[in-house]
Amino acid sequence: MKFPATDAELVSGGYVFRFAGRCTGHTCSTMLRWYLTPNGKRLPFSLVAGSETLLEAHWASCPDEKQFRRKP
Repeated sequence: MKFPATDAELVSGGYVFRFAGRCTGHTCSTMLRWYLTPNGKRLPFSLVAGSETLLEAHWASCPDEKQFRRKP
């Protein structure tokens, strides 16, 4: 599946919408849409800047992405 995508494309690709919420990053607080991937992983999506329908994986645009990275 290509990204960014719409809600309908995610659902048709096997993703399941779970809930909406805000990013808990120190400076971000963007509204997120959480999906369960076909592999059972949770993945947050946010709207692409300037769009009302296109979604991208939130880590691609979050200024606080390093705060959420798991340490090896």
